[in-house]
Amino acid sequence: MTDLEWTVEDLIDQQVFDAGTSLGHTLYLIFGKPALPVSWEAGSTLKRMVKAVDVIGKTSETDPHKIAEKLQALFTHYTLLADASVPKELGHPSYYNTKGNAWCMADYMQYAGECQAMVRYMLALMKQVGCPGTVEAVLVWADEDDKGNVSVKEGLLGLSVGLGGKKKEVGEVTCTASLVDRNPVVGHVYTSDSSSSSYLGVNDFEACIRVDHAGKKVTVHGPVPLGRGEAVSALASARVRKAEERARVVRGGRIGRLR
Repeated sequence: MTDLEWTVEDLIDQQVFDAGTSLGHTLYLIFGKPALPVSWEAGSTLKRMVKAVDVIGKTSETDPHKIAEKLQALFTHYTLLADASVPKELGHPSYYNTKGNAWCMADYMQYAGECQAMVRYMLALMKQVGCPGTVEAVLVWADEDDKGNVSVKEGLLGLSVGLGGKKKEVGEVTCTASLVDRNPVVGHVYTSDSSSSSYLGVNDFEACIRVDHAGKKVTVHGPVPLGRGEAVSALASARVRKAEERARVVRGGRIGRLR
């Protein structure tokens, strides 16, 4: 707890006046003025500042690129299924609600959430402490229709939809292009039931944090499981992006939903 001495400066007459003291303050040392998201997690409160200073401080980093990378360790997996242990009004796993949106994850970290929710939480933490540079939540996806080449694309979260329900007619079957979390076998029928051996996770995009600072731009992914419970990097390198995060046509249409 800290006592503060206040002064008032008259800029016209260039005089400084004693304005007394105030007692019992707790000071939080941050990088700069909080640059809060323009929507969803906007707003600075004492609870949010305490959480952000604690979490960012534990990274022991001052480089925003390294901070973003270490924040990945907050989660070991994503989930598409609502958990009854999280109050229904919080909208788990998407965390769109009227109670603080993704900030609500702080009290239910063990239940994870959708990739976009985790990225919104990471973004809110970094902006709450005024991390230097430009920090944004982005969507990353791939499109194999770009003249036969797999190309990685990025768009801001909230303004982009990724593959966005891209469809293709194969005979009499309407198929939807999606990113997948493992290599599917052509002709095999998959399910969105994660307990099944035929489970396949699909999505229109992967949500990420993009940090642009000191002439260096880095895109940091959230956790993406390969198999069950094993967190792997879907965007660890250009090679992985091109080989494993490809847009694929899954027979029978979309499986699952956005995370």
